[in-house]
Formats: sequence, structure tokens, C-alpha cells
Amino acid sequence: LTVDVPEAIVARCRPTPVAQILLNLLGNAADAVRGHPVRDIRLRAEKVDGVVRITVRDSGPPLPAHVVK
Repeated sequence: LTVDVPEAIVARCRPTPVAQILLNLLGNAADAVRGHPVRDIRLRAEKVDGVVRITVRDSGPPLPAHVVK
């Protein structure tokens, strides 16, 4: 797991629901990379136009097209 969250980022939010969402996304990412030779999960936060954007990416296979739509 690679975490890229600058200490200067502050978000006003309800922490419990945000923590639950992040746990779900990280769990999904862990499931996606299980059994693959490259297991890379990245959590990143950045401030864009005054809003904090949090992304979770993994090196697992892509989602099927019908799921993305």
C-alpha cells in the first residue's frame, strides 16, 4: 500500500462514513489484486479547486465494461 496524503490537507466531513467508504474501497482493491503477480494499491488525497479529492487505485484487472457504465 502506497499512501500519498500531504499533511496540510484538511477536509471538513463526517469522519465515520468517510472511513467506512475508504475501508470498503481498500478492501475491494485488496480483492482485485489477490492472486496477481503485481499487487499495488495506492491511496492519494489532493486538494482541487478547494475540494479534497481522494482516490484509491490498484493494479488488479479492469472492471468489465458493463460494470463501468
